[in-house]
Amino acid sequence: MEIIEITSKPPRDDIPLILLIGKFDGIHLGHQAILHKARELKNENETLAVMSFSDHPRWILREDKEYKNKMTPEKEKARVLKQFGVERIYNIAFTKEYADITAREFFLEHISRLQVKRIIIGDDFHFGKGREGSVSDLAELC
Repeated sequence: MEIIEITSKPPRDDIPLILLIGKFDGIHLGHQAILHKARELKNENETLAVMSFSDHPRWILREDKEYKNKMTPEKEKARVLKQFGVERIYNIAFTKEYADITAREFFLEHISRLQVKRIIIGDDFHFGKGREGSVSDLAELC
């Protein structure tokens, strides 16, 4: 499994991806459902990838102690994701500065740099500054 640490923007890439985006702070039943769905949709020339955060946004933005420690440590998370067929992890260094990027900037600076063929997200997915971007916004940007 390849783990790509992102401190600003992911490197441009032309590998076709099925990309799952989320906190993946613990591999709960909701995460497992979208991981199973991704495996069902994946064809042989696509790479299954996860885009996640180094730290939980609630810890970074609100210093909410409940989110300081990860439900699943990074090495364990990578091991579990690999068991679900994930081949690549984009681990975004989540900081207060990073939290200021808009939904459109996130799309242009992260998603559009990759060769994403499909995006799989949870129903409550939001992205960008203040969670401004919704599932329908992401679909429109794509």
